[in-house]
Amino acid sequence: MCTANLIVTNHEAQSFPSCSLAKDDSEAYKDHCKPQRLEFDRVLCDVPCSGDGTLRKSHDLWRKWSSSMGNEFHLLQVNIAMRGKVSYHENCR
Repeated sequence: MCTANLIVTNHEAQSFPSCSLAKDDSEAYKDHCKPQRLEFDRVLCDVPCSGDGTLRKSHDLWRKWSSSMGNEFHLLQVNIAMRGKVSYHENCR
């Protein structure tokens, strides 16, 4: 059977794919499910923005701005991007 496979998630992506069965169903299936590496031909990451656009538009933020505000989400963005890279199938474009 030819089917399209797609995973859409809405959770902390730094540790994705730590997929597991629902608590109620896990006992029935735990002997049949073995952990496996999930690979994808495309990975789209929706990472938190740095806020640069808001800073340009909001004059009130200029008074409170510090360089740490610009770097606040950088590590999180990198962690999510690296997690996406690990999930990416190496033979895909």
